[in-house]
Amino acid sequence: MNISRSIRSSARSQDATDNWLLTTDRDGYKGVFLFVYGTLMRGFREDWRQKLGAEFIGRGTIRANLYDLGDYPGAKVLGAEPGRRVSGELYRLRHPELALKTLDEYEEFSPLKPNRSLFIRRLVSVTLEDGRKRRAWAYLYNRGTAGAKLIPTGSYPDSANFRRSSVVK
Repeated sequence: MNISRSIRSSARSQDATDNWLLTTDRDGYKGVFLFVYGTLMRGFREDWRQKLGAEFIGRGTIRANLYDLGDYPGAKVLGAEPGRRVSGELYRLRHPELALKTLDEYEEFSPLKPNRSLFIRRLVSVTLEDGRKRRAWAYLYNRGTAGAKLIPTGSYPDSANFRRSSVVK
């Protein structure tokens, strides 16, 4: 899915079924946060952050297993082995409704048909490198993992398919 096409489609959408969460942390930092761990990280699709008003906050991890699905990775929280973490990046969304609707389409998530979605958007607890925690939206893989290769480090750049992905230089 093309991010620009998703933005145009989402901007026209009148669907009000998406709820988003505004959080305030102990430091008084308000916002709606997004955790990304795959092809939306820096070095891949550089355009989405500017187009959707995403501000980089820092690197962090979530408790999940990470699988190599070929062209992209997928994280699964359910069944995650104890101590298993997925590395990624945390962003604050300046325009959360537009951003989440656009990313829902990009990640093939339908709030009206979550069981049929490729990824599902869920709130997760992100631990930042400095130990602070944030609640953030993340797109988690919503299909079976038979045949998918576990990425034991939890870092997509460690995947064999990472080198074949569309990395932006």
